Amino acid sequence: MRPSILAVVPVLFVLSSTSCSSGDDSGKADADKHPTSQSPDPGDSGGVSGGDEVRTATAYGEEFPYCADLWVEGKTVPDDYAGCWNEDEESVELTSSVDCSDGGKLVSGDYGYGLRGEAVHPTPEGLDRQSSEYRALYDVCID
Repeated sequence: MRPSILAVVPVLFVLSSTSCSSGDDSGKADADKHPTSQSPDPGDSGGVSGGDEVRTATAYGEEFPYCADLWVEGKTVPDDYAGCWNEDEESVELTSSVDCSDGGKLVSGDYGYGLRGEAVHPTPEGLDRQSSEYRALYDVCID
């Protein structure tokens, strides 16, 4: 005896309705890639000390300070700095880092450089790792 078409239809309906459930996370990865700007809490400087508050953006499930707010004279590089939100390019600018002989880290990117927990050295014209200022800090770091 052949199965009737009426017996197959309910099975197909059940299969199709479970694949379209509301618990679908397929858009979650895309949502994580796009930043959501957040206003800092009144007492929160986004891990950055010195001067005005620093805006943050959430991307890839992590919170990043805006590069333009961080890499300015008078700020301090956060102890946990791993990158910043580049507002112009709408992307995260990851940092390169050098392990210092004292256990610290010299971090750098297009906007500036500095030792974690110490003063920011902004580079508005772009980072030049051959500059005497950068080389002097690098030498202190690895010495």
